[in-house]
Amino acid sequence: MHVSQIPLNTFFQKYREEDFWVHNPYIGKQSGFFKELWGEKNFYLMEIFDKGRSLGFAAAKREKQFGIARFRFVMSPYFNKSIPAEDFLAKTALFYKSLPYKNFFMRGSVPNYLDRRMSFKVALEDDKASCWETIVVDLGENEKDLLGLLPSKGRKGIRRSLKDPRFSFLQVCSENPDSIDDYLHIFKVVKKQRRFFERELYKIRLGEAYRCFYFFILYHDSYPIALKSIFRFGNIAQEWVLAMDDRDRRENLYAGYRLKYEVMCWMRNHDIRYYDLMGVAPFPKNEKEKNIRDFKEKFGTHHIQYPLYSHSSGLGSLLAVCNKIKRLA
Repeated sequence: MHVSQIPLNTFFQKYREEDFWVHNPYIGKQSGFFKELWGEKNFYLMEIFDKGRSLGFAAAKREKQFGIARFRFVMSPYFNKSIPAEDFLAKTALFYKSLPYKNFFMRGSVPNYLDRRMSFKVALEDDKASCWETIVVDLGENEKDLLGLLPSKGRKGIRRSLKDPRFSFLQVCSENPDSIDDYLHIFKVVKKQRRFFERELYKIRLGEAYRCFYFFILYHDSYPIALKSIFRFGNIAQEWVLAMDDRDRRENLYAGYRLKYEVMCWMRNHDIRYYDLMGVAPFPKNEKEKNIRDFKEKFGTHHIQYPLYSHSSGLGSLLAVCNKIKRLA
């Protein structure tokens, strides 16, 4: 097996959507979004070959830290329907072993959960550090009661939040500059990521242009108390950013439940069927990981475990350790 970088226009000439179980955002209309967000030179689309036959593709972002280049695979590779289920994981592992890069890693979610070959759990008990898990909410048909589709613990929290008339929900858009200011205010103050201010504003502009990124605010007594952003491709939406003002915890407002509910209602009204909550630790190592998992399980029941792959050499190994420590801090 080997991989070959391929220009996007060339790939479009060869790609047939019916050869794959699920649509990939990197080669749809959103591909332009990623190229602009990451930069043309940092967007890598790769075609996978085995014995001269094209098996599928993968996309990655090239990152550079302290002069060390790393390739970040946000989503797992896509293999065409000709790969049987029993060979799926083996082919995935072989793909990563065939990469010509010294430093790469895979993080994030796998939209392959709609692929029939990903309908099973990955048996990784012996190597717990090498897998991750995502939880998916099936929003069902529009005529079905949304609350009735959710687990009982989630329904209880949502119903409590719905009794509070002081909540209001708003989609961020450029036609309402105040909504952008409120969103960025929460992003800077709550998430304490002031250095990403301009980037987040740029993402809002790009999201509107490509109709793939959407941003929302929840108010309480006219005060912006929570935000959420989602990435949409087809009938799938992934949760990207979530931030809550500390007032929610102090006053026990259940704003997290209300925001989830309002966004899910918005999704149903915009023909989105699957809501990916974007990952939980399959084997929580601390209280924070356990709390995140417990909260997301109140909304979704469909769990998908999948393997993570990474490789580092030389200074890249030291950089990988430093980044891990930074994430855990």
